[in-house]
Amino acid sequence: YTFVSPSSQRVLGYPPEEILRLKPGDILTEQSFAKVTATLAEEVARGLADPHHTHGREAFEVDHVCKDGRILSCAITARFLRDSRQKIVGILGVTRDITEQKRAERALRKEQHLLRQLLELHERERQLISYEIHDGLAQHVFGAQMMLQGLEPWIERLPDDARRSLE
Repeated sequence: YTFVSPSSQRVLGYPPEEILRLKPGDILTEQSFAKVTATLAEEVARGLADPHHTHGREAFEVDHVCKDGRILSCAITARFLRDSRQKIVGILGVTRDITEQKRAERALRKEQHLLRQLLELHERERQLISYEIHDGLAQHVFGAQMMLQGLEPWIERLPDDARRSLE
């Protein structure tokens, strides 16, 4: 590193003299360091092959390790710095802390998962109720209707009050 912004120093928790001595592997998780190394190698190869290629990927995500051990999710955007002969002399990287955004995305995914589960549960409950109505109540009503139809010949012989009540 040749320059680290005051805001990066503040977020990561390192004083200026210490952060400038660090290597990328010191402040990135192992997985993020491997990702950055592979991405930069790929982009430098493209940059060497094409002198007009000045930018890398739009942004890629990594995890930074703060001085106090916290892990921050960050989005890095990098641009090549070239000299007058178009030789790559450095990379300008801009890092944004997206920890809260990632936390909100995880919470949203969790809520969406819970909502899907709730909807599935609601649908199963609806099916159970419909089965109960069809196999339970409907069967009883149908059975009662059959019994009443079987009594039809006897209804004529009942007294008027009993016949009206039965009807």
